[in-house]
Amino acid sequence: MNKVLFRQVHPKLNENGLSSSAFRPTPSDVDKLSVDCSEMTTAEESFLLHKKKTKKLEDGTLENLETDGAWPIERSLCAAENLPVEPDPIKDDPGQPNNEAHHLIDFTRITAPPKGNPKNKNLAVAKRLRARAQELGRCWPK
Repeated sequence: MNKVLFRQVHPKLNENGLSSSAFRPTPSDVDKLSVDCSEMTTAEESFLLHKKKTKKLEDGTLENLETDGAWPIERSLCAAENLPVEPDPIKDDPGQPNNEAHHLIDFTRITAPPKGNPKNKNLAVAKRLRARAQELGRCWPK
């Protein structure tokens, strides 16, 4: 397998088959998709570390993040789609454990089609990333 990035997929995004939504940034992600670099960690370590991350709920309590598994995104496919991959190590963040392998896939270069909904600008790329991830298969758990 080519050099890959591990994308953690929320269980709701794999209930009826792997959703392309798992491979596109949400508005709060500011057009950057969170992944872990396979050259710096394993799929299992990425999976386990993700489950240690927390988010603050409306009532102020913390909840651990969920994941259905680590799915591969090939670096070569990111390059072909004009998606730069940049290191973004996490250190001393209260809601997340330290993670030197953390990277971001930058979707900011993708522009909305001239006659389309700007909210869907990443959809076609996300579908191609999902299709390839499905072909390769989930990395962890096996």
